[in-house]
Amino acid sequence: MKTAESLYYNGTIYCSAKADSRAETVAVAGGKILFAGSRQDAEPYIQEETELIDLKGGVMFPGFIDAHAHPVMAAYFLSGILLDVNMGRQEILAAVQKYIGEYPEKETYFGHGYAEWFFERERLHKEELDAICPDKPIVITGSSGHEGWCNSKALEMAGIDRNFPDPVPGFHFFRRDENGEPTGNFMEMGCLSILCERLNLFEEETVRRQLKQVFEYFSSIGITAIADCGSLPFMEEMGLPIIADMAYDRSLRQRIFGCCFVARPEDKEGAVEQLRQLRKTYFLPDWLEMKTLKIINDGTMESRTASLSKPYLGAARCVSPMLEGEDLQDLCLDAAGKGFDVYIHAIGDRAIHETVLAAEKIRRAGFHKTRITNAHTELVQEEDIPRFAQWNITANTTGGWHYGTEDEKKTIGERADRLFPLQSILQAGGRMSLGSDFPVDEQGANPMISMETGVTRQLAGNREGLILQPESQRLTIEQMLEGYTASAAYQLGMESKLGSIEPGKYADFTVLGADPFEVETYQIHKIPICMTVAGGKITYKKE
Repeated sequence: MKTAESLYYNGTIYCSAKADSRAETVAVAGGKILFAGSRQDAEPYIQEETELIDLKGGVMFPGFIDAHAHPVMAAYFLSGILLDVNMGRQEILAAVQKYIGEYPEKETYFGHGYAEWFFERERLHKEELDAICPDKPIVITGSSGHEGWCNSKALEMAGIDRNFPDPVPGFHFFRRDENGEPTGNFMEMGCLSILCERLNLFEEETVRRQLKQVFEYFSSIGITAIADCGSLPFMEEMGLPIIADMAYDRSLRQRIFGCCFVARPEDKEGAVEQLRQLRKTYFLPDWLEMKTLKIINDGTMESRTASLSKPYLGAARCVSPMLEGEDLQDLCLDAAGKGFDVYIHAIGDRAIHETVLAAEKIRRAGFHKTRITNAHTELVQEEDIPRFAQWNITANTTGGWHYGTEDEKKTIGERADRLFPLQSILQAGGRMSLGSDFPVDEQGANPMISMETGVTRQLAGNREGLILQPESQRLTIEQMLEGYTASAAYQLGMESKLGSIEPGKYADFTVLGADPFEVETYQIHKIPICMTVAGGKITYKKE
């Protein structure tokens, strides 16, 4: 019998997301769980050298897994002008002017975080940024990262004029005036990639420092593993080696499960081979693995680039998915055949239907172990809901988005009352994983905010807030906890090693300051994170 290196006691310990799955103590050795059960039965594992860790009444769960985040992208997006979704137009312009005044030595400026719903009503124009800074490039992305705003100098230096072709017309495009000239507002990552690749917007040392802070932030909110859902290629060229260095010197605070990022139609050529090379280059078992093909197959509701089966209000035509039919299915089948998982960003019902068809083809080909995930899962055709279970598709979503606003009905009409039907997917036998989409989110990555919002379908902490209809789609706290633990572990193919507290699994734990099963519903978002443990190592402890 092994000796425990550490033993956790004096708290409420949930071995899974089930309210009745409790233990009195957990013993750990070699980064794994030795024992979970009664204090009396743990005695044989305790020796003089065992560290006794008093939970002081805290509430332990299996380590929370963020099943959709962008840590490398976060390091870039958060390294410049930080905006907020609650800012109005003049506040944004004032923040940009203030930052430029504080850093006049910079040759380029990048910002992130304005509310894209707001600017659906008031389009963005380069002249407003020109008035602040006419002689240096400015590029700003919206909160989702799927649209942006730039000044004339950025367009000029990137060579984008009336004759410059849009990357994917109608999907990835530069907005233009009646003369065909770019207005300074652009849609989707194909445009952002062009600007970032042609302009020197980021400094390596700043990105390196910011990436370290991103992982510290994730530890402070209880995250022990991350599904890294990718970044633009130029970001990963700098970011992935930094993460690898941290993994190899054992300073990495979360397990990172990465991907190859297909954001433009041309990216699909050679993508599976590129993923194979990434897996060989960046590999530390169960800590850093590149195992997923990620496809951005549509945009967002806010930017009107999500692919719907019927047009947006006031629009004459539908936005098509980036890939559809055999183009998408064959790419996914190639990935599955080479042992990779498939992860598809699909928000609109037309794009989600394409995910369903691709999953069907993968399963009919006999690849039943391939993990297939649909990211965001916002608007789903009724007939596709049971197909998540039928073809074993994990429905990934961000609980922090499940709240009502007036903007949705102005954009998609009565379809706004059918958003995020995750309860229906679960009731039909499907599986839900939860992630933050950080940094392209509005409420932050804290799982407690996500959990409350998913349970209430109201903005966290706002008891009188608009309820996202229908109320029947409200989720339970158990379902939310499952989405951050066992179901997220399944998405990663790590269910035998993560997602529950039981002997043989990794000692990844999240300790809360209150019991989410017990607190009043509208107080869930206030529950503090007291401790985070990854591989038996404490990565965060609340002072």
